[in-house]
Amino acid sequence: MRIKTKQYAVWAGLLLCSVAVASANTLVTFQVDMSTAGIDPNTQTVSAHGSFNSWGAGFALTNNPSGAKPYLYTGTANVAANGTVMEYKYVIDPGTWESIPKGNNRLATLPTISGASLVLPMVYYADNPPSPVTVDVTFKVDMAQQMNVGAFDPSSVSVYPRGTWNS
Repeated sequence: MRIKTKQYAVWAGLLLCSVAVASANTLVTFQVDMSTAGIDPNTQTVSAHGSFNSWGAGFALTNNPSGAKPYLYTGTANVAANGTVMEYKYVIDPGTWESIPKGNNRLATLPTISGASLVLPMVYYADNPPSPVTVDVTFKVDMAQQMNVGAFDPSSVSVYPRGTWNS
């Protein structure tokens, strides 16, 4: 009877170790906005590929066509690489890998804590955001106080705004 008790103890120990190893992962949520990618949701799908799956078969992402953001594709993968830097890219299937302007892969540092979660920031496919929206802006400034103290003479000096929008 004593032998069986030892065998059960060994099996219980192995089971506990396998549970501990299984929980040494990070749940990573991918999210990519495909609104500027020219995707045809009827014939194409979106996936994530990277060091987390040896750049092999992609991890499929899904969208909600009737939701508020129909072109936002998301998915959560169980990644076994705590504390490492994960490389990844998004792919339009069949086979169009995103080309990021700087020519590199996307990077994410995974948490060191077993069982942690990481929600990656939403990005646009190939870092291609929608065209900027042009908005007319009117700047107003009250120079009365500066005129009262003699620091501003509107007959000889002009006031105009400066910023990144006008170099």
